[in-house]
Amino acid sequence: MKKLCLILVLLHAALCQAQTFIFPENDSIFTEYNDGRLWAYRETDGCVVGLTCFEEQNNYGRFYQIHVFVKNTGNQSFIFWPDSISANISTKRGEIQPLSTYTHEDFQRKIKRNQIWSIVLADEENPLPTAIMMEDDRKRQGEGYLKTTTIYPDEAIVGHMNIRYKKGRTLTVHIPINGHTYSFSWDVSKKKRSK
Repeated sequence: MKKLCLILVLLHAALCQAQTFIFPENDSIFTEYNDGRLWAYRETDGCVVGLTCFEEQNNYGRFYQIHVFVKNTGNQSFIFWPDSISANISTKRGEIQPLSTYTHEDFQRKIKRNQIWSIVLADEENPLPTAIMMEDDRKRQGEGYLKTTTIYPDEAIVGHMNIRYKKGRTLTVHIPINGHTYSFSWDVSKKKRSK
């Protein structure tokens, strides 16, 4: 029984890989660990933006998953648009390639396509219970996913978003908010086990 528990813990650690944040020179970034994950924060123009990044693999594929924190420290509200988030990866050859970021709607469509194929390939006599389970799974996958939100002074939001996985050296995520772009770079060339 102890061996089985150890194997399950090691398997979970292997599937959920944390990435290493790259500190830029001459920049005011502060970091903290929250729930075992390294978060990096930038504060500029009445806004604090934080980000953590790790590799995620589930029934719907392999992704870089980012968790984003946005706090309005200014005097006026602004709209946070997750569909404006972009990402790119530098390859081992030094090329910079854009990566697809999945909005909530994009990821829900991806899940639905995957689930439809699962039902078709299963060829079950009564697919209704399976369809109900799949709908529940889509709802669960959508919980906490970033959506367009108005953020008022002294309010904050936290959510996650998936980015297409591709091997490379450095993943850079750009988050435009209220006329300013917050960029964060993560070393994804080495796998570091998350805790």
